Amino acid sequence: MIRWIVCPVVVADPDTRGLGRHPKVGDLIDPGTGFPFNYSTPDCAGNWCVCFVRGLDFTPIDLDVQCVDPFDGLTYECLTREHKELTATADSLGWPSAKQQRVRDWLANWGLTDLRGDTRLDDTLLRLIRKLHPQVTDIRNLWVTPYCRGMMPTVFLSGRP
Repeated sequence: MIRWIVCPVVVADPDTRGLGRHPKVGDLIDPGTGFPFNYSTPDCAGNWCVCFVRGLDFTPIDLDVQCVDPFDGLTYECLTREHKELTATADSLGWPSAKQQRVRDWLANWGLTDLRGDTRLDDTLLRLIRKLHPQVTDIRNLWVTPYCRGMMPTVFLSGRP
């Protein structure tokens, strides 16, 4: 399953982990796989980043107050790079007004204030990503391979256009 997560960028000791600057989600273990969460992000140059995260059990991310799901629990499976699930709107997904307001309030803190229930989620997501990663022009460049039992997930694919 997939979620989009906003989280801080952390620095690991390159001698022990080899990751250097990376999203905090990279330090969390997916209980469903036993491996760190698989993610892709455009870059980790700033203090925060938007990540495309693939996992089976998002409990550790849900419990971490620094990791935020801007779409309030929207989880979907995406087997292609198109992210067609994100062409939906909050209205078409039947989100209650309270959930829509929570999402709008959170996004307003990032300067996205003109969102409505009929705004496509991919448009909202791209605008959020561009706040943190101005070079990104298309979310389809962000991709993480699906997890297969018995096989280590592929991580750190480029999200650069």
